[in-house]
Amino acid sequence: MHRASWIWAAVLILGQPGLALSQAPEQTIFGPAQYEHPAAGPSRAADTVAVPADVTGPFTLRIRNGAGEERVNAGWVYLNGVQIVGPADFHPQVDELERPVPLQAGNELIVVIRGRAGTRLSLAVSGRLKPPVIDSVAPENGSAGTLVTFTGAFFDPVPANNQVAFAGADGTPAQAAVIAANASQVTVRVPELAASGPITLTNSRGTAQSTAFTLLPLNTRFTATRAGLTAPLTRLSTPVTPFVEGANPGDSFIFDLVTLPTKGTALRDNNKLSFSYQATAAINDVDLFTYRATFADGSAREGTARVKAYNQGNLTACTRTSTLAQRTNVVNCAFYGEVVTRTSATGAPVTVQYIAVRPSSGAAPKAAVFLIGGTDFNLNFTGSAATGLATFIGANFLVRTAQILANAGYLAIAMNGPSDLPDPRTIGQSDLYRTQVRHAVDILMVLREVNTDNLDVFIAGTSRGAISAVATNLIGAGIALSSAVTRSTGVTGPLWIGDPSHPNLLPGFVARPSHVLWNTLDQCFVTVPADSQKLADDLGAASDFVTGGLIADPTDQCGAQHLHGFYAIEPEAVGKTTAWLDGRVAALAGNKRPDAAFALLPTAVGVPLQIDLAALTRDVDGDPLSYTLSHVGSGRGGTVTLSGAVLTYAPPADATGGTDNFVYVVTDGRGGVNAAVIRMRIGG
Repeated sequence: MHRASWIWAAVLILGQPGLALSQAPEQTIFGPAQYEHPAAGPSRAADTVAVPADVTGPFTLRIRNGAGEERVNAGWVYLNGVQIVGPADFHPQVDELERPVPLQAGNELIVVIRGRAGTRLSLAVSGRLKPPVIDSVAPENGSAGTLVTFTGAFFDPVPANNQVAFAGADGTPAQAAVIAANASQVTVRVPELAASGPITLTNSRGTAQSTAFTLLPLNTRFTATRAGLTAPLTRLSTPVTPFVEGANPGDSFIFDLVTLPTKGTALRDNNKLSFSYQATAAINDVDLFTYRATFADGSAREGTARVKAYNQGNLTACTRTSTLAQRTNVVNCAFYGEVVTRTSATGAPVTVQYIAVRPSSGAAPKAAVFLIGGTDFNLNFTGSAATGLATFIGANFLVRTAQILANAGYLAIAMNGPSDLPDPRTIGQSDLYRTQVRHAVDILMVLREVNTDNLDVFIAGTSRGAISAVATNLIGAGIALSSAVTRSTGVTGPLWIGDPSHPNLLPGFVARPSHVLWNTLDQCFVTVPADSQKLADDLGAASDFVTGGLIADPTDQCGAQHLHGFYAIEPEAVGKTTAWLDGRVAALAGNKRPDAAFALLPTAVGVPLQIDLAALTRDVDGDPLSYTLSHVGSGRGGTVTLSGAVLTYAPPADATGGTDNFVYVVTDGRGGVNAAVIRMRIGG
């Protein structure tokens, strides 16, 4: 006698979302196994029937008898010592038998066949898949758009295979977008038409229902709102859409003034989505006014707009060409801010300083340019986050010329090195950071705060900042490199574009349109002009060069106040970059980049989570979207893999709690690029 293993196809019956299944799907847990009587006399076989943890009763034993000469006429089946089938059950001639059976976790099955040789039967045991179970919902209340996580059992690990419905405001179940899932956890976004009441989750196993969820006003999700402006005297400032903490793509707000500034005039534009500010005194100071953000359900939250006002003399200093006596200095035209971007390896909050500069004409910017400086990433930013006043900004080429670039029609944003970089630090330490996903996270968290009008983003890097631009190129619509570091220093630590030890520094890693700029007189030994030309060729990039400049600091040939830093030729050098940017912006005209949502998602320790990126993104133009990752892996060394729009995150093996993060990128096939941070909360 022998057993043969067969494969049976199970047909899964999907229930309609919000409706309970009348019966859980059947699941074969044993067999079908074939038992044969090879010779005269009784034949006896023993097997073990194990009940999987995800299967429950009622259990059914099924026998299929052999055909013709192979038919069994005398047989016994025992389960845990109890006879289930005997010879009488095979008379008259029987093709199939079915019996309900009780099962334990482990069960002994005995099959006995008597009669002529060559008879046979097959036997299988089935149960019912356990239906999904919702043990808890967190949070138990929230507004439309809130991410809610169910914890329980027997969820489908593929997000799209779980259908979730909230009670509906109109009595019809409101379908929720499923963001992420594994077998014990499902995260969804509360739909707009939700109402208070139980939530149902349906998958191939059946339907589960939660305790009642309480719908709250929208202002409970929008936890804060704030705005930062720059305002030249005698003309309106650039309209700015306030940042709203907790907003999702597609959320709409109406903004109204609550109090007026003391030193200027604040206006609301016609579409009620932004503010303008006009200073009325010859000041170089900060001002503020308050406003109210009213949400779609009528709830509201007040916020503060901080304004950096500057006069014509300040603007002249921000845009003048450097001389040996004085340099271009953006400090009096910049809005200063600080953002907590993530947590460090020790769990401490990481803060990034930034400045934001807008066109002094008051025109709306046509794109955002993120400026990344060189050296050890200590760019000497000081200021007050409480007021928005910058008190000192270093001499880095891209940073000091931010107003020149902004006046070409751009929102210019620059960041300083994050607070978790050692201070003091080595070039090697800062260069390594430039290649890592935490750098992309920091960039995007600053952009989330400042680029509230969802402008196309370009990444510009100068000197060692070009390393940043290459390593993070996927998160922008293009990169602009100047005085790019293309050679090794000859010592261990510092990196360079083309460094074979870092794949994301190789020219082949760059997937976005590029521009390379250099000074033909550059004397820095790691930014040789001929290398910049070769880099442009390797990238297939547009390229430009300038010739000239002054040397204000002869002690540092690789410094900002040397030929390397385009000192005293700032307008010409910046103009080369903005001319290329203008061409790229023109190429993107008529196309809106995709929306990409940031998310905070929980997962259990050691348990992978699948995330449906299609539920976090949208394209208002209706373009098909594609997805990729900005970096390999997560900030803490977790595994991140992508298949189409479904991303799988596996926590690092040694992680017992805390947070982790990674960056996904979405493109629309027409040059539109967006990126967002997913933060993972491990263990809760």
